[in-house]
Amino acid sequence: MKSISFLEELQRQVVARHKTETRRLTDPQPDDYLLNPRGDFILPDGSRADLLARRRLVRPRYKVGEVIYIKEPYVDDIDPDRVFYKYDPVDIQALMNLGYGECLDKPGFWRNKQSMSARMARYFLRITARHGERLQDITDEGCKKEGIFSDALECNFGLPNIQCTALETVLGKSWRDAYASLIDLTYWEGTWKKNPYVWVYGFEFTTELTAAERRHYNLPKQ
Repeated sequence: MKSISFLEELQRQVVARHKTETRRLTDPQPDDYLLNPRGDFILPDGSRADLLARRRLVRPRYKVGEVIYIKEPYVDDIDPDRVFYKYDPVDIQALMNLGYGECLDKPGFWRNKQSMSARMARYFLRITARHGERLQDITDEGCKKEGIFSDALECNFGLPNIQCTALETVLGKSWRDAYASLIDLTYWEGTWKKNPYVWVYGFEFTTELTAAERRHYNLPKQ
């Protein structure tokens, strides 16, 4: 089962169902290749993009209809019957009640999210759409789907508070400016200016998988 991860603030919006899209840089980049309606990159002569130096086709990581799980920092060696998640306020409070308050910010207390297996996951995404585009092709509506939030007067834009009810972190004075700042924080400074190709994935958030999905991905029954 494939996985995905987000910044804590963005995962919060995924869970709240305010963020329904994510843009991921293509690897490798197809440079000046053209784009067809299916979301695959093709050359001007109509052949599929193949970077000769690396002999790799430019393919999306996720397929429409696929179910993936969200990786996040966790700890699973405190209670044999429970997994605690760093991004969950309820779990943080529970750990504090158990006397682990001073450990929460210590290096090594939380397991790196990249080590999380699907069996430890609590959150899943169903991929509902996919296409390729340049990063700067994003529209204001796309910024909203990416989780960018605005104040009441739409004068400042950025990330919302933990309740997703008000703007907390200002990133820009427009939808696109805020998203540009966010993408530079997510990858590296200058990513927006470089305007790379990205895969745009639409998704539905869920905590429950069907019995058939669990069998397909070899996950234990709930």
